[in-house]
Amino acid sequence: MQSNEGRIIKFRALSNGKLYQTQVINFRGKTALIDVDGWAIPQWCKVEEFVQYTGLKDKKTLTDIYEGDIIDMEGNIRGNIYESPEVYKALTTCVVAGMGYEDWENTKQRLVRQGKLIAEQSNLPQILRELG
Repeated sequence: MQSNEGRIIKFRALSNGKLYQTQVINFRGKTALIDVDGWAIPQWCKVEEFVQYTGLKDKKTLTDIYEGDIIDMEGNIRGNIYESPEVYKALTTCVVAGMGYEDWENTKQRLVRQGKLIAEQSNLPQILRELG
């Protein structure tokens, strides 16, 4: 799904302590249609938390960055605050703030300025040329 500004909007859902990509979301009922490991077809599951895609990507692997992802000094995703609390409690360079919070823009600007992440998908063709 895309916003009016052209930004891709997608979510992961935390269900039973694990994050899954969502296909359909019911925010009111806090449920989502997700691909659960080992199940042949997507299932409706109760969701503890939804985390939103930030529009940022890891510069090395072009992996999507979501709220709560833990980024190390090299710009690599080390885990997230939901599935990897031991990484979060150990040495953490940066936890990507939630998009609705004041810290979000500061987090984004700092990581992009350090050259660790690429902002927005409009930069993607240039990054792919540089990597290729």
